[in-house]
Amino acid sequence: MSIPASLMAMPANVKVVSSGYFAPELARDWFETEAGQRQVAAMPRRRRMDEDVLDAALLHLLSAESRCMTDVDIRIDDGQAL
Repeated sequence: MSIPASLMAMPANVKVVSSGYFAPELARDWFETEAGQRQVAAMPRRRRMDEDVLDAALLHLLSAESRCMTDVDIRIDDGQAL
C-alpha cells in the first residue's frame, strides 16, 4: 500500500487491516454448505479464522501508540493469500 506524499499533510493516518475469510454471522451458513466446505478445504490451512483474531490489530491501530503509523496494511489471513 502506498499513499501519495501530498496526502501526508492531512491530519489523518491511513491504516488498513486486510483479513482473510472468517465466519461472521452473515456468512456462517454459507460455510456450512457443500460449496462452502469445498472453499475451506481449498484454503492452505483448511480452516476459517475466528472473528476475534482481528481484535488485537484493530485495537492497536486505534490506540494512541499507533499515532505515528501511516500507510500501514496489516494482513491477518491465516495464509489464505498464499
